[in-house]
Amino acid sequence: MGATHVFGPQKFGAHIIVDMGATEVDLPVVQRLVDLGGHSHMFCLFPGKGSLMDHLPANPRDQWGVQLGRYRTD
Repeated sequence: MGATHVFGPQKFGAHIIVDMGATEVDLPVVQRLVDLGGHSHMFCLFPGKGSLMDHLPANPRDQWGVQLGRYRTD
């Protein structure tokens, strides 16, 4: 039983964080979520000052463009 069946179309999704295991190679995952009727939220890791992750480096700016790959035009 999938999320579409349990929650309904457009009522489920996933956050995909580049540099926490996800890379540009994972962009097909975004399309698969859309094909299944879900939402995706893709963004680059940017640890906030004072957060539990502030000791980690931010995602390199040359990879920020990967967020644009999440959007598509119809």
